[in-house]
Amino acid sequence: MKKIALSAIALLLLSACGQELNTPLEGKWQMQQVESDGQVTTVDTIYFNFQNTLFMYQIYSPKSDSFRSEYGFNNMPDNNSIVIELTDNPVPVASFLPYTDWTEATRHYSVEKVDRKQLILKADNKKYTFRKF
Repeated sequence: MKKIALSAIALLLLSACGQELNTPLEGKWQMQQVESDGQVTTVDTIYFNFQNTLFMYQIYSPKSDSFRSEYGFNNMPDNNSIVIELTDNPVPVASFLPYTDWTEATRHYSVEKVDRKQLILKADNKKYTFRKF
């Protein structure tokens, strides 16, 4: 019985240590809305995926029931900003950008809020609200 209890405690400690390595930004985020010039647009087909310094931008197409994706990197120089850079993977960035509101491969966001459930980013006079997916 003691071995089982000690094993359970060890597993809890290991999982707690692993959680400290992750930031609240880690994981998959589904965009819910974009606010620009007082206009709020509901969005549910765009996903931002963060894993350490890796990033994936996904766009879901309900018509074809498929995803369009582009990979890249993210960097948080501080708790209030994030820089995302898309790479030519799996397609050239130039062919992916027309499906987004980005004008170039690198985008700087200010982080208004990030917690376990919600992410709010701002860039180019737009406010992007995400939920943890």
